[in-house]
Amino acid sequence: MLKKVLGILLCMAMVIGLLPGLMPAAKAGSVVVCIGETELTNDGDSVNGSGGGTATLTYGADGNPILTLHNFVYETDYSNRAIEYDENSSRPLTIKLEGTNSVKHTSSVINYSKRSYGFISRGYNKITITGEGSLDFIGVGDGFGKQDELVINSSGTVRFIGSGAQDVTVNASCAGLYSERGDIIINSGTVYFIGGDIKGSGSLNSIGVFFNRGEIKINGGTVFAVGGNAPDGSYGILKYNIGSLSIGSNAGSVEIKGHTAATNCDFTNETAGMSWSDYEGKEFLESINPSASARTSDARKLRFHAHSWTYKTSGSSITARCKTGCPEGYDTNGFTLTLNAPENLAWDGNPKEASLTGTYPNPRPAGLAKKPTVEYGKKSYGFSYLPIDYIPVEIGDYRARIT
Repeated sequence: MLKKVLGILLCMAMVIGLLPGLMPAAKAGSVVVCIGETELTNDGDSVNGSGGGTATLTYGADGNPILTLHNFVYETDYSNRAIEYDENSSRPLTIKLEGTNSVKHTSSVINYSKRSYGFISRGYNKITITGEGSLDFIGVGDGFGKQDELVINSSGTVRFIGSGAQDVTVNASCAGLYSERGDIIINSGTVYFIGGDIKGSGSLNSIGVFFNRGEIKINGGTVFAVGGNAPDGSYGILKYNIGSLSIGSNAGSVEIKGHTAATNCDFTNETAGMSWSDYEGKEFLESINPSASARTSDARKLRFHAHSWTYKTSGSSITARCKTGCPEGYDTNGFTLTLNAPENLAWDGNPKEASLTGTYPNPRPAGLAKKPTVEYGKKSYGFSYLPIDYIPVEIGDYRARIT
């Protein structure tokens, strides 16, 4: 009888242990998110923003932490960061955005040994940003600092801003995003990486994205990476050691610019691009066709965009333009060509060749129709024009068209 009871109890224990709804909750104290001086550890821990809204820590079904920012506006000069993710935790963190959010560290301290961050993850933690809201990460030194992978899956606008400083007397830089290691993957949303202006007597640099090891992968979304004014270096994207940049076919508009150079990275692009020799984008250099082969550029401004061409005729002219909201300047990638009749149509035994005037881009931008050619037809028996494969010479009724 005792064995039977024990058997029943053992079966009940096994059944209860298999029920997913009865799995143990994440342990309190397993991670720490510091917002200013406040530590969030337990499921449901929350802090109010200095300018309104809330930041709340919860745990997902997988036991990993989620920091939800709901109209959270927060400024502090505490230590050297506004928000810090516990360096002793190896768990990935998801930052979920609801409404309009801003996180800013206001310290005036800026140097290489003690940087000012809007957000810093000191451990090797993957950070994922999701949600439909918007967020500004602002630090005098760096808007955002990390040591592992960053993934942006949000549909809103996220801005990483190194706000910069004046009268700096030490060697320093400011960057929208500083990455010690790990990839930066952008899948959606509108993302800005902004290095602010920095002035002083030290060696000073302003960078949109400053990364050491990893790859920047722009798979989707609209991305801007901009370096500000700085006496010693200004880059949209700067690799310090090992790194590369890839722009996928589903990326929206991607703009990278710096006063020194747009980037020092090798890059590949599946969408078409343009380059300029100046920061403002007034001195056009060249079109950049899609390529799987890595390349570099000395341009100060790069812009990539997935073209979708439309063709319109007016009289004897045809014009190609991008119809997907190309940024200003992309119309130069299209063409306007005009078909002109021969000046002298009187028979003299010489070929009467029609001509095309206008400029066709070389190299040809991605997706643009091949340069049109002139096709001739001769009227047959007063009804229709039949194609001919020669330039008209003899007396007759001819038609020229471009195809």
